[in-house]
Amino acid sequence: GEIGKIQEILLQVNASGEETKGGFANKEEVMGAIAEIANMKNVKLLGLMSIAPDIEAEKTRECFMKLRNMRNEIAGELKIFLPELSMGMTNDYLMAVQEGATIVRVGRKIIEPERT
Repeated sequence: GEIGKIQEILLQVNASGEETKGGFANKEEVMGAIAEIANMKNVKLLGLMSIAPDIEAEKTRECFMKLRNMRNEIAGELKIFLPELSMGMTNDYLMAVQEGATIVRVGRKIIEPERT
């Protein structure tokens, strides 16, 4: 653009397949978006993000693993560096970090006092 700024972005993936969540549905859609982004000189893709379902822990872990695997496959196939993986919130951030998250959102953990 005119001011020379590079906007760093993450692409959101609907790893859980929930209708209430936004994001790309599959790897092919993400790769299509990456092809478009490659033509944008002022946009730099840093990685993927997802919001896991607020259900049983094992389903949440599966979503985190799915996103990490998708990121790794895309980076390998396209030979690009995608360092960021944003997943996990206050209730599941520890699991997200175990599964490779580089960015977590823990607002409630910071803002609300611990309940005893």
